[in-house]
Amino acid sequence: MHYHIKINENLRKAGYTGNNQRTKKGEWKRVNGLKNQYKKLGFNAELENVYIREKDIETLAIEQVAHAYMGAKGLHAGDQKIHGSGWTEIFSVSQKQLQGYLGMAVKTCKKLNWDIKRIINWLLEFCWKNFKCWSWPEKCYGYLPDRESSLEAAYSRSLLEIDKAAIKAST
Repeated sequence: MHYHIKINENLRKAGYTGNNQRTKKGEWKRVNGLKNQYKKLGFNAELENVYIREKDIETLAIEQVAHAYMGAKGLHAGDQKIHGSGWTEIFSVSQKQLQGYLGMAVKTCKKLNWDIKRIINWLLEFCWKNFKCWSWPEKCYGYLPDRESSLEAAYSRSLLEIDKAAIKAST
């Protein structure tokens, strides 16, 4: 599930959790955990929007593409000390803007025929062109995390034929 949480009038979190991540009552574990975290931090967070694809990996692709688009526009507003976990996914956008970035991400993935390898390559090229690093998390942290992007990790690395040197040379 790709979810949008309103933290306050100007801040929203765009995150991802697997379709199987529900409580016995059918509530979303990650969303409820974040809402509780934000409440402790002094925010009155609420769930505003949910977008679910049948395949979790496609929903994860939507999230990653949307983050890259918003990051490239300079909309990131998360702060680890102020916003706690998930701070890399917090952006200064209205609900309407966030839905627009969701739409852009869906359109991009659809244009790539929901081919995860093509989406990952698109993300790598986009992030290198806009951030001079390979992923949105790397841009936020300022260093390459010990893992690949979460989309790459979700996809079998043996199927990927990513030539990062060629991407660098082309941008």
